Amino acid sequence: AKLIKREVSDGVIAPGYTDEALAILKSKRKGNYNIVKIDPDYVPEVVETKQVFGITFEQGRNNFKIDEERYFPIYELCEKHKLPILMHTGDYRYDYSNPNRLLPILETYTNLKVIGAHFGGYSIWDEAIKVLPKHENFYVDCSSSFPFIKDKQRAVELINAYGEDRVLF
Repeated sequence: AKLIKREVSDGVIAPGYTDEALAILKSKRKGNYNIVKIDPDYVPEVVETKQVFGITFEQGRNNFKIDEERYFPIYELCEKHKLPILMHTGDYRYDYSNPNRLLPILETYTNLKVIGAHFGGYSIWDEAIKVLPKHENFYVDCSSSFPFIKDKQRAVELINAYGEDRVLF
């Protein structure tokens, strides 16, 4: 809440809020700031469907194990053509995105640049920083992370764990 206090936005969605965070958020937009609490245990459908003016859009949810060998040809091609890969990693609710699953990829394709979304660990940063920073071909972005980081010092720790030259904004 402290990080987005000065930011321009219409609302925030998160699995929970402290009393201090709620007080800050309720002061935004003259008390008209949208604050939505979601169920942290919610598991979405495998296929999401949305209808817009009679047209149906469907999209599958990424729930594949990133270290399955059937995906290795993709990693090989990306390495060959110097294309980075961005992966969502580290949601404690799903094993398929566990940071440890990146290890076979990082160790097999040492010239492939892999970017781990959400500081490489999203909700399991401690687990991620135990195994990922030692791989020079691994980078992190900080998307959708700061609202879940409890304090500024924790953000600094994460940046220092990877090195500021491997954190993308």
